[in-house]
Amino acid sequence: MASLQLEISLGQSDPSTALVEVKRQLQRFAVLSHHLLSFTKPKLTTRTKVDLKELVDNVLGLTETQAKRFGVDVKVDIRPRRSKVHADPDQCEHLFMNLILNALQAMEHRGGELSIRTIAHGKSLVVEVSDTGPGIPPDRVDKLFEPFYSTRKGGFGLGLFSCKRIADEHGWRIEFSSQVGKGTTVQIWTAA
Repeated sequence: MASLQLEISLGQSDPSTALVEVKRQLQRFAVLSHHLLSFTKPKLTTRTKVDLKELVDNVLGLTETQAKRFGVDVKVDIRPRRSKVHADPDQCEHLFMNLILNALQAMEHRGGELSIRTIAHGKSLVVEVSDTGPGIPPDRVDKLFEPFYSTRKGGFGLGLFSCKRIADEHGWRIEFSSQVGKGTTVQIWTAA
């Protein structure tokens, strides 16, 4: 099906547009492959002190083009003094990449604001990722962490499942709140 879709779109495009489409499909395949591998074979975590500000800045650098294309303003309020957690850096990056991409994709056709901030809460550090997308209906929120469930057409339904799995492996808690028409907030409750 995907190859047929790619063949049709390439046949109707100039070479530069075709190249962009090939690149997009390869990125999509890479994401799917990564999700499937992490889904079928959990990796042992190597935990070190991870600077969340640095990690989030790196992820935002990778998604900057997409944010601009979607008309999304990005606001970051991560306090450097309290931004370090004991975690697996690769899994942490995967978790935040998924959350940020989900937020951006929610605002793809409408623009909006992506906000990432930290909140000190006792011994925990709460990382909040919020978007001003369309929000998620209450009857769907409980299904978000199920494998292969997606609210997005063409979604694989593995991104949030893997986020939940990573949070669980670290002993963290992940919470969702969403209002239809206003947006979604995801909170990661870490042990600092």
